[in-house]
Amino acid sequence: METLENCESYRCILRQIIEKHAGLMARRSPGVDVLPLCNREYDSYMILRVGWDMTGRVHYIMLHLRLRNEGKICIEFDGIEYGIQHDLLEAGIPESDICFAENEPQSESLPQLLAA
Repeated sequence: METLENCESYRCILRQIIEKHAGLMARRSPGVDVLPLCNREYDSYMILRVGWDMTGRVHYIMLHLRLRNEGKICIEFDGIEYGIQHDLLEAGIPESDICFAENEPQSESLPQLLAA
């Protein structure tokens, strides 16, 4: 039951963090739309930048976070200057509930991940 309560709390925190950073980026990005994408069904939270700037077409994922089944927040991609982990910890999420997608899973857990 605790994991379910944590997940609901984490969903709210992730949405707040995504909306905060999207708002900050939008002010610095004229001509480029900054889209906060929060999908509770798939527990995927992203900030996407789309549009045009001086260099041409912009289509870029700035941040992608996922809430995994075991109640851990996975940082899939972090394009935030100082790192999004800081915001997660500041919001009260324990370090043990945060993982990084670029860290290769332990070899014994890889078959479990592939089966999921």
